[in-house]
Amino acid sequence: ESVLFAIDAVSGQTGGAVLQCLSKKGRFLAYGTLCADPLAVETRAMMSNQWSIDGFWLGHRMQALNLITKLKVIRKVQKLVQAGILVTPVADVFPIAEFQSAIAMAEERGCDGRVLLSMN
Repeated sequence: ESVLFAIDAVSGQTGGAVLQCLSKKGRFLAYGTLCADPLAVETRAMMSNQWSIDGFWLGHRMQALNLITKLKVIRKVQKLVQAGILVTPVADVFPIAEFQSAIAMAEERGCDGRVLLSMN
């Protein structure tokens, strides 16, 4: 079954597979590049299906907002995190002295969550 909207934080072949799920005139939003490979797009499928592909970068969006609006956005996101609605899984936490192990883990394919460094 196809969908009208899709979002992707991975890119590469995974993003391309997400893109293939779009219906005619579907919209695709890329907001991350967890994979170093470029988005795999079948140009003919994109053209014949009239897909729209856009990118979102939070830094650009936040720069365009005034201070009051930025604070409102941050408060709203904070509430969503506290409510458990926005969740970022953590794979492991490493002391700063073990940063090389943390980097190695973060670079592993299939790493299931964020790898964090502790300054303690």
